[in-house]
Amino acid sequence: MISYSKVETWNSCPYKYKLRYIDKLEPIPDTRPDNALFEGTAVHEGIENRSVDKAIESYKSNFSEITKDHEIEILKLKTILPRAIEQIPEGEYEYKLFDGLFIGYIDMLVKIDEGLYDLYDFKFSNNISGYKKSGQVHIYKYYYEKLTGNKIRNMYYAFIPKMKEKLDESISE
Repeated sequence: MISYSKVETWNSCPYKYKLRYIDKLEPIPDTRPDNALFEGTAVHEGIENRSVDKAIESYKSNFSEITKDHEIEILKLKTILPRAIEQIPEGEYEYKLFDGLFIGYIDMLVKIDEGLYDLYDFKFSNNISGYKKSGQVHIYKYYYEKLTGNKIRNMYYAFIPKMKEKLDESISE
């Protein structure tokens, strides 16, 4: 089975591809409070459920203990997520694309008219220029139209910026 992530991994480093997809080695889990995977998953949960509380619940579920550093990351989520939820329309989330060979997941489809949709891909990142070079949404558009007969009108990246700055300690107490 082929996915956009597999192709991207191969293109960036064939050895990493071998370790991950052929040898089936998993990286040592990153347990830092600002783990991008945990925070990105929390952002998706928050947007899909239209709930900051669901995002925080998702984030906390990755840790056995919540420290002051985790609380700072939670405060960042509480700061950025309400605005993202307000600005991103509701739609159909996590649409699975599968044709027997290719597999992918569209973060969100918004119905515009009968058979016409807008496609959204959420990115919890400050690397806007890097994603603008990505072909991911174009591949998803191709497979969605091929598999459903529907059309994609527009494709969007919804960038939810990471807050890199350290918050003042008095804020998190």
